[in-house]
Amino acid sequence: MEQLSKRKKFCMIDRMQAFTPEEVHRIHDASMEISADAGIAFNSADATALFREHGFKTEDHRVFITENAVRDALETTPYRFTLRARNPEYDVAIGEDDFVFLPTGGAPNVVTRSGVRRPGTLADYHECCRMVQTSDQLDMNGWLMIQPSDLSSPAAHLDMLLATLTLCDKAFVGAAMSRRAAADCLEMAAIAWGGRNICRRKRKPIHTPAESSPRILDTPGPSDQPAHDLPACGRSPRRRGQSPRRGCRHGG
Repeated sequence: MEQLSKRKKFCMIDRMQAFTPEEVHRIHDASMEISADAGIAFNSADATALFREHGFKTEDHRVFITENAVRDALETTPYRFTLRARNPEYDVAIGEDDFVFLPTGGAPNVVTRSGVRRPGTLADYHECCRMVQTSDQLDMNGWLMIQPSDLSSPAAHLDMLLATLTLCDKAFVGAAMSRRAAADCLEMAAIAWGGRNICRRKRKPIHTPAESSPRILDTPGPSDQPAHDLPACGRSPRRRGQSPRRGCRHGG
């Protein structure tokens, strides 16, 4: 198994070199210019205020983030950390030269063996979780592999999280499409691992913020607030001008 993992790693290192170092620098420089001059929109008054408290220039919901601020923020993050799975054999290391494989996310439809396309259902989501569990190529479970059309939107994340926690014991990506969903994810993870204190000591789910074009982070739904309104996100003490972390570092 270890040799297979090493072969997969080296194979992907070769396949992932899509850009030359010069091209990567050009993309980086353009991204820094856009974030500093045009800014990024955070559709959350709390998130914008948090940046303002730490010395960032803001206009309405736009935050202007300089390259120096990004570098300062990166200095506060670990080069490598471990996501804990319910089954310790499936703990996943994130960072450095490791590649971590997850299923895709956000698909609204499924295609049957006969070639018929139809909207996804919760049963399809269950099947995705089972396939992740039995796959020797997927290192951890994802989120929203299928959008269940047979569930009501406000509570759909609860059924998907339950499937994630009961049908697969690998590390997983948590729900972060809203404040309520992110909070529910942490509460359910605490139940699965035996309490909040255990979850605080070790990282359990990981969250990915939803970015939209043009330069918008976490567009809120009609009756909810974006996940970055969570008080736990980025409210630890830091020097003025240091960037608040984008999202929570669960488990500290």
